[in-house]
Amino acid sequence: MESDSGPDNDNPSASSVSPADTPLCNEAISFTKKDNGSYKRKKVTDYFTRNVSKDCANRDDEIRELSNDSVESVLNSAVPSTSKDRSANEGNRETDSFSTENIDAADLEKITNPFALIWNFFTKINGGDKAKCLICGTVRSTPTSTTTTLQLHLQKHDTVYKEYMRLKKIKEKLTEVKKKVTQDSRQQGSLKKCVNALMPLNPSSKKAKDITRAVAVFICKGLHPYNIVNEPGFRHLLHFLEPRYNVPCRTTFSRSIIPKLYKELKEKMLEEIETVRNALESVSITTDLWTSRSGDAFIAFTLQFINEDVQMRHITVDCQPFPDKHDAAAVCEKVADAVTELNLGDDEIEKYIVSDNGTNMVKALSEPSEKTMSDASLPDILKNKRSWQHVLCYNHTLQLAISDTRKEIDSNTVIEKVSSMVARYNRSKTSRESLQFFQEEHKLPLHDLIQMVSTRWDSEFLMLERFVEQKAAITSEQCKAGVNSLTVQEWKLAEGYVEVLRPVANFTAEMGSCKKPTLSMVLPVLFEIKSTLEDFIKKSKKGTGIMFAKTLLANIKLRFPDIQYFESELYQIAMLLDPRFKDVLVSDNLQAAALLEDKALEKWRQHIRRGIIQCTTTNQEAANISASSASSQKKTKWGHFQKKTVMVKNMELPDKMDSIKREVEAYLQIPTIGADEDPLAWWRVNKAAFPLLVPLARHYLALAATETSSERVFSVGGNVVMQKRTNLLSQHVRETVFCHDNIPESYFKK
Repeated sequence: MESDSGPDNDNPSASSVSPADTPLCNEAISFTKKDNGSYKRKKVTDYFTRNVSKDCANRDDEIRELSNDSVESVLNSAVPSTSKDRSANEGNRETDSFSTENIDAADLEKITNPFALIWNFFTKINGGDKAKCLICGTVRSTPTSTTTTLQLHLQKHDTVYKEYMRLKKIKEKLTEVKKKVTQDSRQQGSLKKCVNALMPLNPSSKKAKDITRAVAVFICKGLHPYNIVNEPGFRHLLHFLEPRYNVPCRTTFSRSIIPKLYKELKEKMLEEIETVRNALESVSITTDLWTSRSGDAFIAFTLQFINEDVQMRHITVDCQPFPDKHDAAAVCEKVADAVTELNLGDDEIEKYIVSDNGTNMVKALSEPSEKTMSDASLPDILKNKRSWQHVLCYNHTLQLAISDTRKEIDSNTVIEKVSSMVARYNRSKTSRESLQFFQEEHKLPLHDLIQMVSTRWDSEFLMLERFVEQKAAITSEQCKAGVNSLTVQEWKLAEGYVEVLRPVANFTAEMGSCKKPTLSMVLPVLFEIKSTLEDFIKKSKKGTGIMFAKTLLANIKLRFPDIQYFESELYQIAMLLDPRFKDVLVSDNLQAAALLEDKALEKWRQHIRRGIIQCTTTNQEAANISASSASSQKKTKWGHFQKKTVMVKNMELPDKMDSIKREVEAYLQIPTIGADEDPLAWWRVNKAAFPLLVPLARHYLALAATETSSERVFSVGGNVVMQKRTNLLSQHVRETVFCHDNIPESYFKK
């Protein structure tokens, strides 16, 4: 057989090649000896399956041009294997004594010789200028190392020449396959690579596993149905990219591959939390309930914290099936289980659970009252002290205030009427085209109308805002179509609704952010909304808008009482630690500074208890502590405990208090940054200047003001359980949603 790098006339000094070193394609044409001394060809594909697939599994650079059928056809044309082929060649046995049926190990060695076949019958003499025939001893000249004269001489030995031509034909056929496979490559691969390129990938090979994993990521990240792997177009795409890869079926993905990916990502999530656990200052967990199109209930959990680099970290923890009754006890148990799974039960890590205002949520997550704890009819889980603090969702509370306002001034009728009109344009292409004509005539933006979502007040606002924007075009189109439009009073109500709620809506998206602090924004945003409504009431002309504004302002004050917000330490400290706001809204700056100092000292002492920092004392104090500890250990078995007690008593050292006061004073004196700037970026830059305040900032700026994160989880779930996928199992929904949210972006940057 010819070498990859040398011509037929290369030096054959190393003409002896062992079968173990022969190219794999020639090994594939292997033969077993019969009782009568002849040889029978083994089936090529069987040999490949047993001996080649393992080697193929670890190759990533194979050439993919041909199919197995083409290899079979080429090999069969050179080496007949079936009984029919043997019968057809039976008549030639007498004249062709070296048929493929008679190939033995020596013949294979001749074929696989890396030099020209002719040198199996000649040997070089006189430095390579001449060659001696191994059959008759005749010496022939080989000018310029050509072998033509040698081939002409070999024709005199009829039997040997036929053997030479037979072996040459096999070699030429195999070389033809090799050239076809490597026609686009300057450096042709070996025949072993050729054969490997045509074999199916072993499912357990690294490359096959990588492709299968990539398909699983594609399904989860794109929220595609499992049966996409059975679609002809998708299978064609995979075959075009890697012909040797056989994609697993739908059930394999749903029952094995994606559950395995889910388990892997879940373990990584828990490992990450465990890694940062000792450095956590606080965690904010959001939760919400949802029912899918198919009627399956779920409860979602998300986790949010600020790491040591002062970066906000947000994680989707679960979208768990919740088939049980959604009462307070069941919700409380689910939340407790989630906290336990995350290994966040340590009291030193403060936890804040954010939920909506649902009765079951409030009862499940709020600290039990004395009346609740003494109620024998309640389950124990509702009477026990909570290991977390409950935070009501700002957006949901605001939505309740707006809903109350709509009911009181009877604006729901107008909203429903507008929604019906928008639906008409969405259904009818003719109506949309007619509306577009009048938009152009009135020189209005060519915007589509927006349909509201009943559970989101901001979607109602967006619908009315767009409707009011297109008032002239809508009125003209409805007049032409003979459709009843809004009355003058209804238009005024819609316009007033939009004007009053515009400043409120401006903050909705920002308050649902999971990339920057939001709890610290609650007091400033409420102040801005109240002030805007008061200005609107004072300056606007009398009309429906003023009535709506007055009613809304009253309901906001009712839903956001000062005692729970402006007088709350939680909201005050969060605002003070936000460099956008600090103490701007605080009437008593000294009281604000004292509050920060107390919390900073408390955090410092907590760090000592947790072993995050070491308590430093003077030499004399250390000696006193050591002597006191030694004396105690002689008298009691509580020596270590008493030593700890002495350490705690010495925590409030004057120098530490002075350091905290200096930091607080310096921090509050620095001007605030812009309201649209990133407060965490400010703390990252200044953390070296305020080492005692940074832990406090990480604690309170990590807290979420809304449960929007959990609602986003259900938005993903809604895209999974589509109208055509209502039979999807709840566990499959859980796995797909979790994988969708937790596959890192770095995966796609490889």
